[in-house]
Amino acid sequence: MNKWILICCLGALVSACGGGEQTASDTKTESAPTQAPPSSQVYPSLPVQRLEELWQVCDYIDFVFYNTNFSMNQSEQASIQKTLRHVAAEVPDIKPDCKAVGHLFYQSKGRILLEADLYFSPGCAYFVFTENGKPAYANEMTPDGVEFYNKIFSTYNK
Repeated sequence: MNKWILICCLGALVSACGGGEQTASDTKTESAPTQAPPSSQVYPSLPVQRLEELWQVCDYIDFVFYNTNFSMNQSEQASIQKTLRHVAAEVPDIKPDCKAVGHLFYQSKGRILLEADLYFSPGCAYFVFTENGKPAYANEMTPDGVEFYNKIFSTYNK
């Protein structure tokens, strides 16, 4: 629980600093605070209304990547909306061996609207959206999203 509070506080501090479309920083996050949801658990798809709300009012996305030396953010509406298109309508097959590689904070005017754990490894490409710190929804990642994260990780892992 304390790790979540720390991550949220760090996210708020990072977002308060502002930034460009995608900005890398040299922070290091040691480990993921959220473990993979059990495979027996099935989450519904994020409601379309929530995605539409983000599309209209989200003005900042923080990307915190675990076990890396970088994080990034987006603050331009076109980039944010392109990133929102990475959320597919399909519900993923949540595998117990998949681990979160990052956490996304969707914000509007400094207020966190929604959070998501990012699962991105071979056989795992999906988002688990949280409410009140607990998994609530899950959506697969689109092929464009897979390409986006492949580029990010290949660029910053060199």
